Amino acid sequence: MSKRTKIVIKTKEAEALKKLREIRGLSIRKLADLMRISHTLVNHLEVGRANISDQHIHKFLEATNFSHQEWQILLKGGVKSKKQERSKILEECIFILGQLPEFKMQQIHQIMKKF
Repeated sequence: MSKRTKIVIKTKEAEALKKLREIRGLSIRKLADLMRISHTLVNHLEVGRANISDQHIHKFLEATNFSHQEWQILLKGGVKSKKQERSKILEECIFILGQLPEFKMQQIHQIMKKF
């Protein structure tokens, strides 16, 4: 990998890598741990401060459990995958739950345990 930490080149690949991480709800540090690389490198790849190799893409996909097909769709800005839609719904549910009083959250918890 060539170093270009002072030069930022924001590519569609860099944006897609960041999107993969965000869809899974992973922090940069958690993803770096899963990929077994430094969190600094993950950040540099996502913001366009480092060149993205096929090996980096493979590690991102493996760590975030996305397929190469989903990667290609994301690169093309294509349709949202079912995983993305599910992630959005989950995010909204967590937000709503966070706004509820404790007793209502406990009631919902009891209901969810039955599923």
